[in-house]
Amino acid sequence: MILILDDDPGMIEAIGEYLMSSPRKEFHNFVKVSLPEVAIHLIKRNEFDLIITDIVMPRLNGVELIRKIKKRYGDKIKLLCLSGYSDIFVSELEEFGVDFLEKPFAKVDLLNKVEQLLPGSD
Repeated sequence: MILILDDDPGMIEAIGEYLMSSPRKEFHNFVKVSLPEVAIHLIKRNEFDLIITDIVMPRLNGVELIRKIKKRYGDKIKLLCLSGYSDIFVSELEEFGVDFLEKPFAKVDLLNKVEQLLPGSD
């Protein structure tokens, strides 16, 4: 299952539409949230294969969220970070070994990244 986290409802919807357009049925199984606190709650109670998260969000930014996830789950959950402010966070993301996609991005770029992180077939 995939968790989509972004404080922009339009971005959440676009990512969901992109995933639904994939022929890979496992990409169609996702949860959309706009608050990092809700994401943390869901992560504790569900098994996610991938988390697609924005970096710049109010209250808890994506880097802080990644720290929490990496500390608790290690590499068990794959992470794909999205941001329009790539130059600010790239070094921190590299430190965690997290994949990154700069906003704005094309559907094909998102699907290629997800495919790399979740290889396999139905």
